[in-house]
Amino acid sequence: MAMFLTDAFFKHHTIIGGCMNKKLKKRLIWISSILIPILLLIFFLSPSISVETVGNGVFEKEQNTSNFQKSNKMYYVTVSEKNLEDFSIKKISLVDDKNQEIIIQKKDLFSKAKTVLWFYGKPHSNYKLTYHIQKKNDTDQTVLRKTFSTADKPSNLEDVNQIVEKKLKDEFNKKIKESTLYKTKAMSKSINLYYTPSQKELESIQQAYTETFITDLSGYKVHMDTATSDGYSFTVTSKWSEPDINDLNRRIDERENQLKQEVGHDYTQLYKRIIDELPDLIRQTPKTTTIKENKSIFKVGRIDPKAIEKNYHFSELNLLDDDFGDPISNILL
Repeated sequence: MAMFLTDAFFKHHTIIGGCMNKKLKKRLIWISSILIPILLLIFFLSPSISVETVGNGVFEKEQNTSNFQKSNKMYYVTVSEKNLEDFSIKKISLVDDKNQEIIIQKKDLFSKAKTVLWFYGKPHSNYKLTYHIQKKNDTDQTVLRKTFSTADKPSNLEDVNQIVEKKLKDEFNKKIKESTLYKTKAMSKSINLYYTPSQKELESIQQAYTETFITDLSGYKVHMDTATSDGYSFTVTSKWSEPDINDLNRRIDERENQLKQEVGHDYTQLYKRIIDELPDLIRQTPKTTTIKENKSIFKVGRIDPKAIEKNYHFSELNLLDDDFGDPISNILL
């Protein structure tokens, strides 16, 4: 009988305990369902600042780009704000890890909620941003703080400039060669009945034309105009002089008459000799006083120099006007 009562007692309490556990779980779930959204709401509505990107190597158009060392020491930090009433970039200040104030050289409101700050910094260093909130009708201030660090190895603008310059040089030479070679082939069609120039001969003519009439041979100059937090801006300039084609055609005609005295009516031999001598005739051709110039402005995203070297292509860039090789079409053979 006693054992029966004891078992019944425990069963009764187990049932009650189970009911209480279920009630407690329900209550906890109910509290959580209310408390978590409230906490999330507080979090998302609370004023805050955050750091998005940190880098170095920036300068404005007015600065001298002949020496990138100073610009490499200029750092930038992109700051985002959230729920800050009457946000003002004037309320932002910056200190180093010794709590010494760092002079902010430039403050730009990049977008509605983003600000970019420029300052002279050092690699492998810690900095702290502060934002002072002045409450309305109150002298109390709330200070928001955010720390960030600069990279151990800073980027080098000279690397970016050299990579872009080399890739442009290659593309520039490629476009010149393709354009002038195409027009050289078209020019030589008038003698194909007697002689068809080889690829090597056509390339010699093309090379002579290019070297003679692009000023400075580099005929072009790449200049980094600005470097900002979102990318690099460049201007590429190309110049060339037009040849005096009338003078060239006169000398070709004179040479043909001389060769006819040597080879007679062997036109295959005649035009083979003309094609062979044409590069030198082109190099002796005077330039006209007209100097043409072409400028293209373009941007490169703010990415690692190695990524620029690997992923960027400038094939769509207008590096040279299409009429550069037009005078070749007027050479009379």
